[in-house]
Amino acid sequence: MSTIRRRSILLNGLWTVLRHPGAVVWTYVFNLGIAWLFSLRLHAQLASLLDHSIAAQGLNASFDLGTLATAMQRLGYRTPSPGGTVYAGLPVYFLVYFVLVPGALFSYRVLAPGRLAILVSSGLCFFWRFVRITLLTVLVSALVLGPLLAVNAGWSHWVIEHQVGGAQLYWRIPVWILILLVAAFLRLYFDLVEVYTVQLDDQYRPNGKPDRRVRRTLIPAVKTLWHNLPRAFGTFVLTALAGVLVYVLTVRTAVHMLAQPRVWPAFVLIQLGVFVSILTRYWQRGAETILVADYPMPGATPGYRPAEDVQPSCSSNLYDKVHQFPVEAGPSVIGTANDPLDAVPNPEPGVPSEPIVPRKHDSGMFRVPPPSSS
Repeated sequence: MSTIRRRSILLNGLWTVLRHPGAVVWTYVFNLGIAWLFSLRLHAQLASLLDHSIAAQGLNASFDLGTLATAMQRLGYRTPSPGGTVYAGLPVYFLVYFVLVPGALFSYRVLAPGRLAILVSSGLCFFWRFVRITLLTVLVSALVLGPLLAVNAGWSHWVIEHQVGGAQLYWRIPVWILILLVAAFLRLYFDLVEVYTVQLDDQYRPNGKPDRRVRRTLIPAVKTLWHNLPRAFGTFVLTALAGVLVYVLTVRTAVHMLAQPRVWPAFVLIQLGVFVSILTRYWQRGAETILVADYPMPGATPGYRPAEDVQPSCSSNLYDKVHQFPVEAGPSVIGTANDPLDAVPNPEPGVPSEPIVPRKHDSGMFRVPPPSSS
């Protein structure tokens, strides 16, 4: 797995996402649509309580948290609970995740435009493979994080009995940080498994069928993560902290603006935080795509420039129609570490349609014999 040079996955990952912003934009649009759709019932229930109540002035003028808490408690008396409607949005969210994320990874790999048709058509090809990876992630996370959470519960009980005041927080923070780092490590590993799954789609089994075995990507992901642990894990944590920091700052600023008569500035700030958090998540995916391109699986296709023959194994006529995108000029951003330009070899010359006429110095070994007389 040695390479001539190692590119900066942090900068190249960001550049990959910025050159293909369709995945970020469409993910934000779908998140906003899901949040709006499944909050309509909650909005109607709050309106039935506050539209004709003087107590609503406490929310419009000063945003009294006590008034808001009282209104939330009264929702369950004469109106159905909104919890079922809110939770109904989770399956829709995961459905969008299992389509857009693999579509984005495929788009990053072949440098395809981030049009919705391309994201959906290619994402559906990897849908069930990403479902299997998610189930495996949940199983491994439960086996690894379960004991850590149990230790954290026992440690918290000991801290409460032996420490008071702010010292309790200081004694518990290191354990929380450890759990978050382990969870981030697991998330990074299975992200690499997903990227390798997209790369494995180019290979075929001996029976001629596409290789869709997710288990084949587990060992290459371990080796790549082991050889690049400091920079891969550092990039993952740095981008995650950047997204969380921006989101916290925007939400905190928006909360201080709630008492103003205009609501749209607070809404724009919160949406900016959500968009940046989505951007940082795809930044991680772009960095992982660069890393996997530098450390490809054995037998993987070395070319990463968009071409007509680069397509998922489940391609169809519909896929071929929506993937008529032009080839980008200039060197490939993803490419490979050994060959950054990733040159495409010239096709072989065609077979001549007429017989070759030998010259005088020709020995006659390529001479076409005359047709036999009948």
